[in-house]
Amino acid sequence: MVDDAATGLTPKPIDDDGAESMTATHFSWLEAGQGLIQPKLDWSFLTRAQLSCLRYTAESREIYAADISGVLYLMNQHGEVVHHIRDIKKVTHLEWSANGELGLICQRGHVVRLLNRNFESEWEAKFREDVRTISIAHQADYLAVALSNSDTILYDRFKRKISRIKTVKELDELHFAWEHKTIIGSSDVGLLCSFGLNGKLSWSKSPFREARQIGINSNATRIYVTVPGQGIQVFDDEGEKLGTYQLKGTPLLLSISPLGNRLAVVTSERYLLWMNSEGTILWATRTNEHIASICCDGLGNQLLIGFEKGEICALSFEE
Repeated sequence: MVDDAATGLTPKPIDDDGAESMTATHFSWLEAGQGLIQPKLDWSFLTRAQLSCLRYTAESREIYAADISGVLYLMNQHGEVVHHIRDIKKVTHLEWSANGELGLICQRGHVVRLLNRNFESEWEAKFREDVRTISIAHQADYLAVALSNSDTILYDRFKRKISRIKTVKELDELHFAWEHKTIIGSSDVGLLCSFGLNGKLSWSKSPFREARQIGINSNATRIYVTVPGQGIQVFDDEGEKLGTYQLKGTPLLLSISPLGNRLAVVTSERYLLWMNSEGTILWATRTNEHIASICCDGLGNQLLIGFEKGEICALSFEE
């Protein structure tokens, strides 16, 4: 793999009017990376405080981010802040539709709000149970909320309840397929399932004891799961295991491009891996700082990296 390297970052914080901030120095961890291709740094940006959430919208090609100080950001593909708002406190989850029209946030663990592009609230829902995760369909027509009592509630964009489904374990991740109305769900304690808008399970399996994160391609024909001690396990749209990608280290974070051609992985040892759909590592490096979130773009040409301390950077891969 690659040697550990100091980053030497000296980023400027975001200024009071929300203008973007660029780092003045190069990233040495980027130069230390090894592989078949070498990415370049397109831009970087520093949030006002520690990063809490980061999402990329594959169709509108925008970036949404939240920090722990209560600032919510909308950036264009060049890393320039288009809009921001303060006092959005204690955001625990953030999801945004691929077309950029609407987004979901969860605050304080039990309040879910639907926001438009201007960060205005379309509606909100409060739950007695803790919200484990949220998700929104790529055209913003449906959304899902998974609760700590193992219920998952499906709504349309107007807050009409479509269905409710109870799973054998509480779900920690939800992903809408793009090309048909299927939702893939997973639990950190060993459940992988698929269900439709009618709330009926298509299948439910427990192929592992523990999982950290899952990712799917746009039509959910490939499901990737990071499993501690077992690398990345790959399943098809019926929940059948197709294989395992064995990695050095313990995979924590995962992102797959909707096209399905590129996969990014972060391990607990701070290794950052860029892979193809067959599991071949195309590039790898190790960072000094911990990464909070990663997002592949729609075509697998760019990777967004959100560091815990608030640095967001975009890498482009030209082969």
